[in-house]
Amino acid sequence: MQKIMMLLLATMLMHTANAQNSIKIIARDSKTKKPLTGVSVVLENTNSGNTSDSLGIAQVKNIPDGKQLLVISHTGYETITGIYIFPIANNSTVEI
Repeated sequence: MQKIMMLLLATMLMHTANAQNSIKIIARDSKTKKPLTGVSVVLENTNSGNTSDSLGIAQVKNIPDGKQLLVISHTGYETITGIYIFPIANNSTVEI
């Protein structure tokens, strides 16, 4: 199992519409800088989640306001978790 950080860059773009939030993640390998396909992005204790596409992009929608735990995982990589408070300012960027 690789012991490298799964994401070099996670770009989180927040959009608020009708009190619902969304987040966009871009997952890349920390060594090769290439996008990671099939990265699981899940909001713990909700039905919200998605998997990254061939560009490493995953978007999770319908995130409730308040403190939420985001879990990002992929086979062979370390799992990353983070607590975020929604709504987050538009165009926020977080490097993980």
